[in-house]
Amino acid sequence: MLSLDEAVRKLAFLLQEGMGPSTIDGSCLINFPKGDHSSLLITIKGSSVTIEKVDAAIPVTSKVEVLDSSLLVRWGCLPHTITFRTPEIGNYFAVSGDIKLIQTLVNLVRRPPPEVQARISKIRHRCKGYITSLRSVSIFNGFQIPSINEFLKKHIPILCKGGLKNELIVDFSLEDLLNQYGDVVVKNNIRTRRNLALREFLECSFGSSYSQGCAIPNELKNIFTFPFITSQQDRIVQLWAGFRTDGKPLTPIHLDAHHSFLAHVHGIKKVLLFSPDQFEYLYPQKGMLYSQACFVDSHSPNYDIHPDYRKASSIEVRLEPGDLLIIPAGWYHVVYGLTPVLSYSCFVEAGTEIMGVTRCKT
Repeated sequence: MLSLDEAVRKLAFLLQEGMGPSTIDGSCLINFPKGDHSSLLITIKGSSVTIEKVDAAIPVTSKVEVLDSSLLVRWGCLPHTITFRTPEIGNYFAVSGDIKLIQTLVNLVRRPPPEVQARISKIRHRCKGYITSLRSVSIFNGFQIPSINEFLKKHIPILCKGGLKNELIVDFSLEDLLNQYGDVVVKNNIRTRRNLALREFLECSFGSSYSQGCAIPNELKNIFTFPFITSQQDRIVQLWAGFRTDGKPLTPIHLDAHHSFLAHVHGIKKVLLFSPDQFEYLYPQKGMLYSQACFVDSHSPNYDIHPDYRKASSIEVRLEPGDLLIIPAGWYHVVYGLTPVLSYSCFVEAGTEIMGVTRCKT
């Protein structure tokens, strides 16, 4: 086990190693429990990152209060194991200020397991030429297993119109959902270190920005279901909600290392898809776990810093309530909410076959 000093040095090394051509500017102060460690100032400007010991009183754009150093030590030992979605993270950290900068710092220190890196490389090779040969998603009416399995083997995105028609969730209006399940606790807020019930979770998300996803609790698992089964056990289903009045993406450009099944419930969502063979144009970050963010701002790119993004080409998909979008592993994507939106998703291991269709309703 590393000491706290060793863990901090290792994370600092990963942070500096993971930096690339960025447009992010900002500073983050990390305060430790009294006597554990000096406060650290992390400053990002363009493509450079600096780390120094400082007085805890200096002005910064974001701040992280380390409430318990043990998780930071675990993170230093196994940097691929901790994310903002780690259930207990609110018991160890409290954050304030520029949350986007803090998320960037978390992304930069992550490193994928070797098998994930090998999988992504294989997918990119398999999809070579898709940027010119694949100009639209395949559209199915409902959920068709044989065809879906065949398309997933080829890493081709699929839009299932009305794919949720047999799921219980389509019978619920947003008002019904809140009337019956509004008090169910769905998330721990690391800003305030308190639990959020579904009603407050949606109010916060619709009123500001995207929810960053949260695992659906047991009380809601019979409502937020998918029209299929697989051999993969214990699929984690996540809930997503949000709206941005400035027109910027809810989720910036990134890839997932697993097949992503995005079930849409409320509002109109726009998704831009970039084929895996375009990775060199998207400036992917070295740091990743099972998802990989990019340095380029796809909504407002700086072509002086990211000139090759001009060569990138996207496929646009619009999701309406009841639709199911299947994004194969390795595809980069950006998500917009054209109205306040509510969706849920799960990941399926690449190579896993869809085995059967569930029937929640008759």
